[in-house]
Amino acid sequence: MRRQFFVLTLLAAQVAWAGFEAEPAIRKAYDHIVFKYLTPYRYQKKIADLTEPFVAIHEESDGKRNEMRLLHHGAAAMYKRLEMMDRARTSIEMEYFIYSPNKRKPKPTEVEYEVATKIINNKLIEKAIQGVKVRLLVDGSVTVWQFNDDYASASKEAVRRGGGDPKNFQVRYYNVGRMTGKYSQFRSHRKLLVIDDQEAVTGGRNIEDKYFDLDHQYNFLDRDIWVRGSVVAPMRASFDAFWNAGVTWESREAKPPRLLTALSKKSREKRAARLRAAAGFTVYTDHDRAIEARIRELGERLYGASEAHACPKAVFVSDRPLDSVLARWCINGKFCRNGYKESYRFVERALGEYISRLTSEDELVVDSPYFMLNTRSGSLLKRLSGDKVKMTVFTNSLGSTDAVYVSSAWYHEVHELVRVGVKAYVHGSKAEPGYPTIDESVSRARWGTHSKTLVFGDDAFFVGTYNIDNRSSFYNAEMGLICEGSKALAADVRENILSRLRNSAYRVESADAAIGADGRRGDALGGASEKQRKLMDAIRVPVEMLQFLM
Repeated sequence: MRRQFFVLTLLAAQVAWAGFEAEPAIRKAYDHIVFKYLTPYRYQKKIADLTEPFVAIHEESDGKRNEMRLLHHGAAAMYKRLEMMDRARTSIEMEYFIYSPNKRKPKPTEVEYEVATKIINNKLIEKAIQGVKVRLLVDGSVTVWQFNDDYASASKEAVRRGGGDPKNFQVRYYNVGRMTGKYSQFRSHRKLLVIDDQEAVTGGRNIEDKYFDLDHQYNFLDRDIWVRGSVVAPMRASFDAFWNAGVTWESREAKPPRLLTALSKKSREKRAARLRAAAGFTVYTDHDRAIEARIRELGERLYGASEAHACPKAVFVSDRPLDSVLARWCINGKFCRNGYKESYRFVERALGEYISRLTSEDELVVDSPYFMLNTRSGSLLKRLSGDKVKMTVFTNSLGSTDAVYVSSAWYHEVHELVRVGVKAYVHGSKAEPGYPTIDESVSRARWGTHSKTLVFGDDAFFVGTYNIDNRSSFYNAEMGLICEGSKALAADVRENILSRLRNSAYRVESADAAIGADGRRGDALGGASEKQRKLMDAIRVPVEMLQFLM
């Protein structure tokens, strides 16, 4: 009780202290009271002063060479992951926010499991049997966590059954749901694959069909970046930090159904069914092999259409894993030496520095599935518009989003973006004409954007896991790569975004008016259904009240 009283007193004192500071004149924001009144936080250190592994700045002029390649298509991204794992000889590290084995509501044309996850998990099992050390780290969010102890145990058993050592397949969960819940809003949103400490992939894609152009109901346009070179070492080291974090739990051996009188027969049957499903997930079928072959064929062709280039200045940046309960509340360092923002939040700091360098000669291009301004980003937008920096934003419409509550906030503020000169585009919810997929049913599905990309001028860009919302800014641990000095790589990113704008987006003129690339009037809501429209209207007020959580 005394500890709770101390924490509440500390928070009240911080808010009171912050009240004496003038808050910049910006748009109305609905941030968490502590987050709002203690921002904008002025970082004591620039990213150049931070040390590895969470910030690494590797320049070619210092002998640190890094080669990069963009992965714009889902099939190409899947192919590259499989091709990398095929070549693994010593170690595979994988870390994902979503690693889903099962579809929640499959269409009649689909199997009941996530084919992409099964293909990748089977490859991990195969490599573990061969003696490669596999470590899989999955976020334990209660909303998306499916690859639980049952699936981890089944995978280890598959390794043993194949003649390998089950210890070669290790699984851990970050901030797992079985904890007390005090960390529930602080997720690891990172996505990373590292092979033999030599090459890595990061970006927006989770492990699920919709991220690899395989779902018959809903798919994402996304973007990853492959890198080989010196910057891979700190990327692997950051994985180790999350793997060993105080809120990370080791997977436990799945237990068979217990014949206890406290459990009903129905409960025992459900438990047995879950164990059978987990065991079945490790059985690779002819159907799975056929899908994998088609993905590899299409993916290799699409991958071959892109090019790798050296990056003169490669910057890897990641937030730190959260270990302290109190650290998240000690935001601005007034009452703590090393506050939460200063000690844990590095990605926002890096992006803010690159954005702040832009001038009226430059353009900032933002491709983000969720776009929700808070006090800090609203202030930055005002500064950019005042400096006449050109800005293009591409995000989801109501019809293309997987989060209606985000659209509710977006349509509330988009008119202000347009007013200050931002070119705002929304995805139209349909696949790009001629976009290559392995199945016609995929092309007919609903589509949206999930890329997390910023382009700074003509020779620098960021590809990673960071969204333009409070969760990425304040709560979730994020990561990504910045490349500076390569006009070829920056042009690759920019041209792909512009292609998506031409082929699958509408330019927004106001909250209810938009035009297409052909100049004709379009639907600002992206073909949203009546159900989506009613839901957005119904939750508008709660969203404005709870926007600090989003």
